[in-house]
Amino acid sequence: MRLTALFTDYDGTLAPADVDRDDSRVPLGVERALRKLSRLMPIAVITSKDLDFVLPRTKKFAAAWACVGGIETTMAGGSTLVSSRVRDMRTTLIEVRRIVPEGFLLEEKRSSDGKVIGVCVDWTRAGGTVDERLVSKLAALLRRRGAYVDRQPQCTYLDAFAAVPDKGLALTRLKESLGIDGPIMYMGDSTLDNAAFAKSDVAVGVYHGQPTDQLRCSLLIRFDSVERLLSSLVNDDLEFSRGMIESTMTV
Repeated sequence: MRLTALFTDYDGTLAPADVDRDDSRVPLGVERALRKLSRLMPIAVITSKDLDFVLPRTKKFAAAWACVGGIETTMAGGSTLVSSRVRDMRTTLIEVRRIVPEGFLLEEKRSSDGKVIGVCVDWTRAGGTVDERLVSKLAALLRRRGAYVDRQPQCTYLDAFAAVPDKGLALTRLKESLGIDGPIMYMGDSTLDNAAFAKSDVAVGVYHGQPTDQLRCSLLIRFDSVERLLSSLVNDDLEFSRGMIESTMTV
């Protein structure tokens, strides 16, 4: 099967999971492979992060982005679409800030026009442990204010979105915008990626120690094997075979 595009998550897929926000980067070898791959086919990033965060970290190889769970889509040429269902979470952010302890990172996820369209409460800097009663309190507050709340198992953060994240819909929109009608690969590492896995021809889960039993991917590789997979696609002129993964890179 010759692929025509690569769609991929960012955190835990291209970049290490559970690192401090400021330290998040695509490893040099992975970035090098992605830059080579981008000369052969379009690459799009579908992420829970906002554009301000992910653009400088991926602009050397990506042609399009769907950010904050797909709420905002942006093309490298500059056109941007924000979902019409989105409201500004600025007031909710103020309420959350009042109950978040010192040492926690409170990340605002903003659209290109400045609206707060997502919030992340991250306790990695606080040692990675948290009182689950506090997490429940935060989640309940966010839901009362109309946010969609996502807490992945074993993760040291909680994400909230101004609209229901749908990476599958985001993938469909980006395919149309990029003019892609052939086989595609999607790479991701969480249950939020399941909707995109379902829309892809090759669904690759990336394992970095997290539970994977709820991932709806057809293939699973280790995080440290991502560079080899991408390099293999470059070397084989985008021809993908299941054996490419099964022979050397499975979990």
